[in-house]
Amino acid sequence: EIPPLRYDVVERLKKEFPQLPVVVNGGFRTAPAAREVLDWADGVMLGREAYHRPRILAELAGADVDSSEILERMARYAEVELARGERLPSITRHMLGLFSGEPGARDYRRLLSEGAREPGAGADLIRRAARAQFGLTHRAAAG
Repeated sequence: EIPPLRYDVVERLKKEFPQLPVVVNGGFRTAPAAREVLDWADGVMLGREAYHRPRILAELAGADVDSSEILERMARYAEVELARGERLPSITRHMLGLFSGEPGARDYRRLLSEGAREPGAGADLIRRAARAQFGLTHRAAAG
């Protein structure tokens, strides 16, 4: 069990010892929450949230991310790694959180996690998941 995070104590220490580099680790679920701490800390660390919802990194950077291009790059990466003998689930499991919180995310995750274990599954599974995700997202946005 994780004890309660006490940012107030860390902030007070930083104020008392401004020359002390302080990087806060833990509990950031949103970009605004991380930015708020960056008003007084030298840095923040993102662990689980960046893994489960990687878009937080783009949000912090203020970047506009083309998700279809990311998935195409991952498909090309998978082609190379599969040719080297890597297993597809070892690649796709790290992609499951990419659309967390968006319409169709559950179907996207299911397609990747179940499909990657099927005999003969390849990089085209990633492309299929991308088509399914963007079709769902665009239909949801239009309707």
